[in-house]
Amino acid sequence: MATSTRQVVVDASDTEKIRYVGAGWVNGFGGDDHEGISVYNHSMRGTSIDGSLSFTFRGTDVNVIGAPLISIGVGKLSWKCFVDNILIGEYAGLAPGNLFICTKYNLSDTEHIITLNVTTTSQQFWLDSIRYTPSPSLLLEDVTVFVDNGDLGIHLDPYWVSWDVTQLTQTHNSTMTFSFIGTSVAWIGVIPENYPRNSTSGIFSIDGGEPRTFPLIGLDPEPAMVQRKINQLFFTASGLSTSTHTLSVTYQGDDHHTPLALDFLYITTSTPSNTTNDSFPPPPPLSGLATHHITVITIAGFVAGGLAVILMVLGLSFRWYKRRKLRSRVVTGEIDPTRLGMQPLRRHIS
Repeated sequence: MATSTRQVVVDASDTEKIRYVGAGWVNGFGGDDHEGISVYNHSMRGTSIDGSLSFTFRGTDVNVIGAPLISIGVGKLSWKCFVDNILIGEYAGLAPGNLFICTKYNLSDTEHIITLNVTTTSQQFWLDSIRYTPSPSLLLEDVTVFVDNGDLGIHLDPYWVSWDVTQLTQTHNSTMTFSFIGTSVAWIGVIPENYPRNSTSGIFSIDGGEPRTFPLIGLDPEPAMVQRKINQLFFTASGLSTSTHTLSVTYQGDDHHTPLALDFLYITTSTPSNTTNDSFPPPPPLSGLATHHITVITIAGFVAGGLAVILMVLGLSFRWYKRRKLRSRVVTGEIDPTRLGMQPLRRHIS
């Protein structure tokens, strides 16, 4: 079964939503680390002594994402993950950067608590963010939504190809479009290795407005073997009205330049005004709540018709399976074949 391609993102620094226990938790800030990994919102939270964190959510899937290591101590590090007080994973080693360190899929559509207990002696543990798939009936406002590149609302022309868990193009004037409801949109991509490293650019516009250029900086030509850079912010369009918008992106390079790669998008929402767009009416009110709120279903705009969904399900299932395998490769515990969650086995991460 494919996991949702849209999830709410909660930053590690959001102490109103994430509860931290222990005196060692501190805030950290960072861009790229030495391995070319960026953290969400350039912020993280970590501890070098024993501690725990917990997060309450209503939804069906949850992923806890580790932040890159800033310093490596000489001690030991381990952590245990629980959902509703049931152990779902127990691990030891170095917490990975921008990879799932705790995951649980196919939960019942109700309220849950995920808890992570850290045991460490001098070794630093860093949290990047938490993502969860909210209940379809949950009314949301002022949230950031993760949209995977396999989402049915993302329209790529035929010149895009799959590369690992991303989509990329090296064809001049290749395009992408995406309709959404929100006040900002950010493109997160990858700078891949084994491709030309000559820098180039792309163009994006909102609702057919003035085109804006963004740079595509290739990897350094030396040394010959340079690791890819992941989780890279290519551009952000912000300050938009709370209404439906269309993002259009065009690649300006070619097969002699670094490609344009899409990993995922971030959509930021806010409380909409009382004026609605007749072309995109809001859903009916739920549980007596006002209709001027927006639901998670309407956050990213249209989804293709029923027939398209049927045709795309198998492909999306494979893409999400591949993504979870890649992003959890350092956590060597296997996911149950029935997708009911991670087995509570201890594994060591090198």
